Amino acid sequence: MFYKLFIKPFERCDADLDYTINSKEMEKCIKSKYLNSTRLSKEDIPEIINSLDRNDKTNLTFIDYIFLRRVNLAWRECTTDFQLSVAKLDCALEVTVPGRRVDLP
Repeated sequence: MFYKLFIKPFERCDADLDYTINSKEMEKCIKSKYLNSTRLSKEDIPEIINSLDRNDKTNLTFIDYIFLRRVNLAWRECTTDFQLSVAKLDCALEVTVPGRRVDLP
């Protein structure tokens, strides 16, 4: 089940099969059913990779991809109008990183 839900979609994004997703591969990936609820565009890709890439290699690893999926889930579950208020941000943070409570103003 894990393979079907997480690894297989990652592999579909990873066209060159190097176990990372580069900016060109991300163009296809953001259109997948797992990442399309945030209305990401091609112009957002450099910022996404820069924000998520923990290794400074301009590619996303499987762990980065999983985190991006969690962010996408949080966005889908916590917003209705694609606007993020403090209350909605609190919800999104709880979905993205459960158990790591952040006190927001």
